[in-house]
Amino acid sequence: MSPRETSPIANDARKGARRRRLAESVCAMCGASDPAVLVAPRRTTLEFHHVAGSANQATVGAVLCRNCHAVATEAQRDAGADLSHADGRHAIERLAAALRSLGSFFALLAEACATWADSLAALVIAFDVQLPGWRTIDPEDPP
Repeated sequence: MSPRETSPIANDARKGARRRRLAESVCAMCGASDPAVLVAPRRTTLEFHHVAGSANQATVGAVLCRNCHAVATEAQRDAGADLSHADGRHAIERLAAALRSLGSFFALLAEACATWADSLAALVIAFDVQLPGWRTIDPEDPP
């Protein structure tokens, strides 16, 4: 037991509850799923991001960690998307804002995909060096 850990049973119970609460949840953007890094004292750890802006299309969205949600919302604003719930906005104005919002979200997803692809390419190189026979493994016929 470390000097700071005064109640290992309570700590394990708290960590277990956090894992159960998050279950299979992951951030759609960065892939964060570790309950230890998704701690939020007063709010949820994963949030629903309205990818088109809630004022423009309330039902279309993605689950993001709080950090990625903040980044995605700021990207909507930077793209000039109107996120206001002001009365009198015409459907065409809401559609234009939704498209701006979606464009900013897709740009973030494209960056994430490129990062994931780079990570996979590095993994292939590491496999070639450390596990030279890995390419003969048939994914359709596991051992």
